[in-house]
Amino acid sequence: MKKILVILLALITVFGITACGKTETPAPSQPDETAQPSGEEATEGETYGAYMANPWQDCNTLEDAAKVAGFEIAVPDRIEGYPQIVITAMEKKMIQVYYGNGSFDYDKAQDVTIRKGIGNEDISGDYNEYSKKITQTMHGVDVTLKGNTDGVFNNASWYQGGYAYSILATEGLSAQQIENMVELVK
Repeated sequence: MKKILVILLALITVFGITACGKTETPAPSQPDETAQPSGEEATEGETYGAYMANPWQDCNTLEDAAKVAGFEIAVPDRIEGYPQIVITAMEKKMIQVYYGNGSFDYDKAQDVTIRKGIGNEDISGDYNEYSKKITQTMHGVDVTLKGNTDGVFNNASWYQGGYAYSILATEGLSAQQIENMVELVK
């Protein structure tokens, strides 16, 4: 009987040791940085979600933009009614010159944006559907004009010398105004 008791105690000890021994426990889960906790908003200094870096670089001059993009652009020095000018460039891809009317009121804000980029694809960034679309030859290039009102165009695009060009105007421009710009934009 003593032998059985010793074996029984030995077995209980072995089971006890293995049951209490070190086991692999999963590491505590890290919070998912791409998920926003429900019902919470990010506070200053906190972010939720994965964000793509802004590819646009602010530039002080057209020369600075040319250094970033790897090519030059010629645009109007100013556009009447649009005193605010912001120049940005995307490395080795595109230059954008924004002319704004300076209004911070969404309903009154107006702008004209001129872009030049490498290639022959639409670089306007305008995905609106327009009821009017025509192509006119202006200064030796075919320019596609899009808008919703007769004689007023919000989007003009053309391709020349390995570059794509676009002019976007929130309030629209006449074909003559666009033709004047096409002559200047190089």
